[in-house]
Amino acid sequence: MTNRQTAPGQREFVPTNRSLITEYIRLHQPVSRASIASTLGLSRAAVSSHIDSLIREGFVYERGLGQSTTQGGRRPIELFFNPKAAYAVGVDIGGTKTLLCISDLGGDIVYKKRFPTTAFSDPELFFRNLIQEIDSGISFCNIPKEALFGIGVAVPGVVHVQSGVVTHIPALGWSNVNVKIILRSLFSGKIYVDNDVNAAALGERWKGVAQGVDNLFMITVGTGVGSAIIAGGQLCRGRDGAAGEIGYFVISDYESDESLANDAFTFGSFERITSGTGIAERAKQVLRTSDRASIIRNLVNGQLSEVTAVHVFNAAKGGDELAWDILELPLKHMAIGIANVVSLLNPEVVIIGGGIAQSGEVYLQSIRNKVEKLTPIPVRIVPATLGNEAGAIGAIAGVLEYGE
Repeated sequence: MTNRQTAPGQREFVPTNRSLITEYIRLHQPVSRASIASTLGLSRAAVSSHIDSLIREGFVYERGLGQSTTQGGRRPIELFFNPKAAYAVGVDIGGTKTLLCISDLGGDIVYKKRFPTTAFSDPELFFRNLIQEIDSGISFCNIPKEALFGIGVAVPGVVHVQSGVVTHIPALGWSNVNVKIILRSLFSGKIYVDNDVNAAALGERWKGVAQGVDNLFMITVGTGVGSAIIAGGQLCRGRDGAAGEIGYFVISDYESDESLANDAFTFGSFERITSGTGIAERAKQVLRTSDRASIIRNLVNGQLSEVTAVHVFNAAKGGDELAWDILELPLKHMAIGIANVVSLLNPEVVIIGGGIAQSGEVYLQSIRNKVEKLTPIPVRIVPATLGNEAGAIGAIAGVLEYGE
């Protein structure tokens, strides 16, 4: 996957022939030099030069002889990718906790740890502590420092990927933080920084429900709503890195209701209706103004301020009519949003992740039924499978594919 999108003032990212060759061997092993040269459109001399270098460094190894062609002739030597040649780190920074994972180059996790995010209000202090946590992790796994290939970081904010600048992370109070520069002062390997939903989409495509899928749309529904687009095998980030800000979808005629207008300083109107936070607030309002019986009241022992979207979905599973009435509008708008995306992008798969998706088939099947009626274009709507580890696993995939 190659990102061809460029933010203002940033240079375009172009993968080297070496990285293309390495990725091709990893995905299509065993392969021959001739096959690589033919498929990638490179000269055999250039391919051999890069492969010789990769073999010396341990990333690729040769083994046996492949099948001869139908015309006969000498059988080619087969090339294999060596996932144990190096290790990479994936970091998913959350509003309260950060997940750190260390894996080999094949994505097999050898170490994971969660630690508080909020203990470090200053980003430089946070990343210095992060390097210490990484050092502890590789020491625990007996991994030499020189075997650490790179660090990928997923953050809950808008990111200019090439510069590494995170424009704002409201949950942490960070703004205009150049994560790449901070990390570069602490670490000499490859670095990759991206939005957490983009990273989650990379993770699901690499190790999750969408392996081998080149056209997908991922939406995460939790406290807020976010999404990511992979088209033709490439992450689509947009000019400013803001592609996928589905929370700002227009859901109605905002001119007749100014509360539905979108601005950069509040949650978008779509997000206010469809997110877990939006569902919880809607439930509280309905329960306070209605005397209808509902399981929801029992689930929170009458403490309406404690109601969450999970309570609403649990009640709906039990056949609670009021819970279904509360969910009607959020489900309707989510289905409309997804149907519009399907009609625009024609993805093979729509992946739904986040806390709300973990509510199970009650949520997913309702969305599927509605989307099917709203667009004639077929699509699979599936739950994410990597759970809370998707961002960290995707950050590892990102550093392998995009790291600089």
